[in-house]
Amino acid sequence: DQQKFRHIKMFNSSTQRGTGYHLVTKAMFVNTNLLITGTNNGDVRFWQLQCTDDPDKGPLPNLTLRYDMMGIHNGAVELLMNVGDILLSSGGNEGTIVGWDISTGLRLGSIRCHPGRALDGVSGNVCSCVVDLLMSGKDGSLISLCRDGSLKQFKMM
Repeated sequence: DQQKFRHIKMFNSSTQRGTGYHLVTKAMFVNTNLLITGTNNGDVRFWQLQCTDDPDKGPLPNLTLRYDMMGIHNGAVELLMNVGDILLSSGGNEGTIVGWDISTGLRLGSIRCHPGRALDGVSGNVCSCVVDLLMSGKDGSLISLCRDGSLKQFKMM
């Protein structure tokens, strides 16, 4: 039995600021009604999804912007991860992970976990983006993987 989907509504999640567009690079639902998006310009946005019931058309979704954190990362948001009531994000080449309180949108802090390293033929340290995070179920530690191939482990306190 094949289910059929119907197009309900299209939302414009990109915005224009200054001379360029901020396009969505990552998106995830944290629960059934909170959508988090990250953009190519390092913005992190929290959207509230609400549905109204139309007797003729059925449920109609509506997205409302709750929190808009502009320029948090120095490049495209490449990672969004939910850990309980905390959202972790990373992007650009700064090698940081930023933590957010999901209910308030407040920035809780950041970890500079991949400060960069020397590469042959390049002067100075080259920073790289955190591309994946894992939570260890055994001891609750956070493991980050950076695009330069390095792994780091952090103990949650």
